[in-house]
Amino acid sequence: MCVITTVCLIVHISCSGSEQNSTGKALKVIEAVSEKQYENDKIQVSNYVLNNIEYYRFHSELCDSMYRDYANFFNPYAHFYDKNKESLVIATIPVSQYLNVTVDTIIYDDNGLKCFIFCGIEIKTMSINGLTICEKGRNFDAKSFVGVRNNIADSISIYPFVKYSIFGYGNFKEAVDDLKYLYFNKLKGDNLSASHYSPKGFEQNVGDDDFFEKSIIFQHFDDSTFNYQYCYYDLIKYPFMK
Repeated sequence: MCVITTVCLIVHISCSGSEQNSTGKALKVIEAVSEKQYENDKIQVSNYVLNNIEYYRFHSELCDSMYRDYANFFNPYAHFYDKNKESLVIATIPVSQYLNVTVDTIIYDDNGLKCFIFCGIEIKTMSINGLTICEKGRNFDAKSFVGVRNNIADSISIYPFVKYSIFGYGNFKEAVDDLKYLYFNKLKGDNLSASHYSPKGFEQNVGDDDFFEKSIIFQHFDDSTFNYQYCYYDLIKYPFMK
């Protein structure tokens, strides 16, 4: 897979685990979420990403038409680039053989029932059988997710969030740190054009004290559905595997 979109930032600010955001402001430690559960949540998200990419790899007709993956969130990782055909082809090996998915940080609300997730994707093999997966030195991406659950003992339901993504970085830390910087510092006052988040836009950054309580992300779209359950431009529920 050849990734050609890159987000470049002048400022790179280090983050420390789940206790500090990209402004250096300490984030609250959520007592409702144990260390064991935190690690289990991270594993669940990683498996969710890999399973969804594998879903599109197995269902090649969906990949060919880009059908259903409205945000193009998983589909590209199910393809290799065939130089001879000058086109994308479906990956012929399991996703786990060429991708590493690592959750860097999960930010929770006070009850541990809502969360915002920062995830890094490493394309660990540059080419297989003559097919290009990624250019050397551009093999790290970073993406974000929203997670919710009804009870603290439950697994989380996971939804891709597409406002910002990072593509084609040279290492994991820079990719994830820059994604954090955007969400911790640039989300407030921004919007998502031609979507149900526009024109009102976002009034909180991730990490703000009132983010989980007041952000438009967690408000109802209608009587039965929340905004985070919809793709940003098609207003269609995500059908992806949990």
